Amino acid sequence: MRIALVTPYYAPAYRGGGPIRTAVAMVAEHGARHEFLVLTGDTDWGCSQALPVPTARWVEVGAARVWYAHASSPRSLRAGLAQVRRAHPDVLYLNSVLHPQFSILPLTLARLGYFGRARVPVSYTHLRAHETDSYLVCRLLLE
Repeated sequence: MRIALVTPYYAPAYRGGGPIRTAVAMVAEHGARHEFLVLTGDTDWGCSQALPVPTARWVEVGAARVWYAHASSPRSLRAGLAQVRRAHPDVLYLNSVLHPQFSILPLTLARLGYFGRARVPVSYTHLRAHETDSYLVCRLLLE
């Protein structure tokens, strides 16, 4: 299953705490059985300085391919969303509820059919990365 994880912050970011660690743990735990694409920003929570990561292209981070969008560039985010669309994900997992760029915009685009038939669960931040593979898939598809 191809899972596109859209989240405002991802490793090496750490200041956002639990949601970042949960997303990283989910990819680490299930990355051998599922393909993970992560679309995220290039800053850490509460920081304006960019992380030391390549931006606006796919990079391998653990078991995922990650697109770090420039925080100050709508064009970079738009390019990342287009890359996710081209990948035809089965699931578009939004790891935030109210973030304008990394939840509201992708959710609106999904409702308009931009990501095809991808299922779109939205995290309420207590995803358990230690759960079984089949339970993860069922919950992602049903939420």
